[in-house]
Amino acid sequence: MLEIGGEAYWYGAIVDGEQVIHNGEVDGIAAPMGNKLTVRGDDPYSCAVKFELIGPYLAVTDNNQCGGINVRFNDVYRRKR
Repeated sequence: MLEIGGEAYWYGAIVDGEQVIHNGEVDGIAAPMGNKLTVRGDDPYSCAVKFELIGPYLAVTDNNQCGGINVRFNDVYRRKR
């Protein structure tokens, strides 16, 4: 089992002198199936994130239910050295 936790932020325009910031998060525990892992909440409308390890890269896609407007985890990540 793997425990997953992450936060994402989207920075928008400055309105009335303040930065518009939307945030979201993913948290869960799941068992990988080969090089893939899916973390999802109990509610059908909750955040669901799929992870796929491809060599040194981690491809991540979400269901657009993980936070505020424009907040997404969709990307290809690489471990910092």
